[in-house]
Amino acid sequence: MHVGRRATDVMTSDGRKTVNDGRAVRAARERAKQHRRIVDATRLLLASNDVDSLRVADIADGAGCSTATIHNHFPNALPDILAAISEDIIQTAFKQFEKISKDFSGIELVRLYFKTVGEHICDQADVAVPSIAISVDLASHGSWFDRKIFSDCKELFKTAKETEQINGSHSELARLTHTFFQGALYSWALGSITSEEFLRMSIQSVDFAVSSCRGAA
Repeated sequence: MHVGRRATDVMTSDGRKTVNDGRAVRAARERAKQHRRIVDATRLLLASNDVDSLRVADIADGAGCSTATIHNHFPNALPDILAAISEDIIQTAFKQFEKISKDFSGIELVRLYFKTVGEHICDQADVAVPSIAISVDLASHGSWFDRKIFSDCKELFKTAKETEQINGSHSELARLTHTFFQGALYSWALGSITSEEFLRMSIQSVDFAVSSCRGAA
């Protein structure tokens, strides 16, 4: 007699019982792996190809899946994949920031964040620039750099104001900083400024916001 893995009862949030035999967990794990393969394949292709020449079929070949699978994971295809890559860049930058931010406070804490984010974006220019190039489409779907960076910035200014006297609300400071930073980011992606200038302006975006609020006080 064949004995399979024993199923277990799991209580849902509304009090119902459901059976978990591990299949759902394995399916979710495999989906996550396929998601990562698609993203990694796109990264490799972007390193040696122009974004305008990149086809979904090429990504599917690189990821070892069908084009239907690509659209299942990323309904809008390349824009959604680039959004996922962009989020990876910011998440990686934030993890690095957390490691090195222990001894920082006040405005210096916010400056360090934008310095770290700016450096990671420059390091990943081969995928960051294409993401910025289609950022209007990405932003319309609620993705791209904006949401994560703006949210982080608000929280950091809130923390900074606990240890340093800074005029303006943390939301207003974040809005001004993000607006200045975004302008520098677009200019860099378009080739109007160098990476060094972009990194300097990334940090200066914090000072711009603080000075603006100080002048309005």
